[in-house]
Amino acid sequence: MIYIVPFNFCNLQSIYAYMHKSNHDYLPFTSDVSLQDEDVIIIPGVGTFAEGMKFLQQQEFTKKIVNHFLRGNKIIGICLGMQLFFQHSEESPNIEGLSIIEGSVTKLKKDSISRIPHLGWNEMSLNTSSGDQIFDDLVKAKDFYFVHSYECCPSNKNLIIASVLAENHHEITAIVKSRMTFGLQFHPEKSGPAGFKLLHSIINNS
Repeated sequence: MIYIVPFNFCNLQSIYAYMHKSNHDYLPFTSDVSLQDEDVIIIPGVGTFAEGMKFLQQQEFTKKIVNHFLRGNKIIGICLGMQLFFQHSEESPNIEGLSIIEGSVTKLKKDSISRIPHLGWNEMSLNTSSGDQIFDDLVKAKDFYFVHSYECCPSNKNLIIASVLAENHHEITAIVKSRMTFGLQFHPEKSGPAGFKLLHSIINNS
């Protein structure tokens, strides 16, 4: 089963629409869910780091998510969901993240990108040193939709699967993977056929 974290501070209709169009069975994630190894957790969302962590803690989701990660099971974080994987964020000082990926989330700087938030369609370049080639045909020469003001900076750069090249040769992390946890800074559910195909592949394969 696919479980979607039902954040109450943002519109999740696009991820629900993707699920319907792709004929995926899904349920809202709740504190009484008994997760199985084959289950997939999707953490979507647009909002602040503090809002996201407050919701996860209030709903008693954090321990369940972390344990699912530690068992090597699949979690997908989209936009804010990806950022919550990290230890902390400049957006919300003194707020601890899920900390399943070592590193931080920092504000995009005007000397590395001309427009903040980073908004629009971008191609991604694959990090060949990651050793993960499953994304080759899914990412190359395709555009994906981004909208964010903060970027993820994993301590282990080998976790970076793909990046967007901004001004001054600055690379913005677009996809990270740790065990079977995938972070997507862009919105695959808003990226048309390429995004649908990528998300479908992560859910069903990877």
